[in-house]
Amino acid sequence: MHKRRIRNPKLLLALAILAGCSATPPAKSDTEPQTMIEQPAQLFDETTPAGQQLSWVLTHLNEPAQTVTLDELDQHFDATFKAQVPPAQMQQVFAQLAAGYGPFAVTQTKTGTPEAIVVQVKTKTDELWIISIAAKLQAPHAITGLVFQPDATANQANLPKTWEELDEQVKQGATLPVLYVAKIDEAENCQPVHALRGDEQQPLGSAFKLYILGALAQQIDAGKLSWDKELSIKDELKSLPSGVLQDKAAGEKVTVKEAASKMISISDNTATDHLLNLVGRDNVEAWVKTSGHSSPERLTPFLSTRELFQIKLGQDEAWRATYVGMSVPERRKALKKLASEPLPGLESASGWDEPRDVNTIEWFASGQDLCALHATFFKNKDRPAYKTALEIMAINDAGLGLSPNEWPYVGFKGGSEPGVMFLSFLLQDAQGDWYSISTGGSDDERPQGAGPYVGYITAVINNLLNPQ
Repeated sequence: MHKRRIRNPKLLLALAILAGCSATPPAKSDTEPQTMIEQPAQLFDETTPAGQQLSWVLTHLNEPAQTVTLDELDQHFDATFKAQVPPAQMQQVFAQLAAGYGPFAVTQTKTGTPEAIVVQVKTKTDELWIISIAAKLQAPHAITGLVFQPDATANQANLPKTWEELDEQVKQGATLPVLYVAKIDEAENCQPVHALRGDEQQPLGSAFKLYILGALAQQIDAGKLSWDKELSIKDELKSLPSGVLQDKAAGEKVTVKEAASKMISISDNTATDHLLNLVGRDNVEAWVKTSGHSSPERLTPFLSTRELFQIKLGQDEAWRATYVGMSVPERRKALKKLASEPLPGLESASGWDEPRDVNTIEWFASGQDLCALHATFFKNKDRPAYKTALEIMAINDAGLGLSPNEWPYVGFKGGSEPGVMFLSFLLQDAQGDWYSISTGGSDDERPQGAGPYVGYITAVINNLLNPQ
């Protein structure tokens, strides 16, 4: 499948949320700085329109106490940008970047004009990132583009060059790490290239949404649904961010394709729950089995994001322990009761900064299971419903920025919550070979940031699958 990658310079590609289901930023460890640290002198012209706006962005990223307000975001960004990334979503990005990666120290200016600046910054995790910003020359110099992504060129020299080196880095990041790399052959089978705990069940965060996408494509392929079908937003199906559809009024309509695109590209939780309701929990659970999942009971009952928030934010530890010990029928009854209870408010997520039951109440699959799922998409890639699903998976490439000539197709979905990070890719190389790559980690004690795992994926692609 040769598909032009969809790249939008106005879309915020912030690693802190591109994978997320969690309504909260990554947790801080006891040793992380809690306040603004002294920064070196700025290495860019702060008097230009782009420079003024970059200074404003850095102020809010580097001073956690100065939470950016929705009014400020509305004033600083232009209308086209806000139509694609609403202020509520931007507020999440700022909060998560500040908590998980700030302060950001500018190390050099890559390029600079009055209306656009590209700078390299060092995060508190010692990663080198690129911040690109563009602003209108006319006052008030509204921001028209803002992108955060790892500096692939600078970080390349530090990437592992062997599988052994990569395994050691992955093991250092989490108590339960995973790395699985496989080639999908012409018979649609996964041929392992390398595996570290590749057959172990792992919490997925929002990567579970691929199973809903697959079940949806199956029903559209069977003529039971269509991408153009309109969904009415329902209050009882609204969830917490990430996403934007939770801000729509009840009764407003979106198409199935629009909801699916948001579910995968910006991990919209409300879109996810509306699609789960549309397809049906039973049908998604059946699709999990059809896709070749090795332990489908780990995804039964198949939770909605609203239910996960109700359980982890609305129930105490004793309730959660009881739920873990229930049979599947008992869990279904418990979820039915939750349906009549309100969704916890976003403010209740402020204390969710430590892992909660990440290895017992989550969505689970192994690297092998994700490869089997990818192989199902691959097998059906020429069927219109699945072709559209693959296009949706390619909207957000996690900021890898791979050359379309070398990697014509890059599909991505990741997921996170405190204590969980998981990234999964389906790729096609220039020779037409297809690969499934998954990596991530879970930890009952430590938060998991996206940055290191994106580095592991980059090492696999640049150094190990495609050595220069």
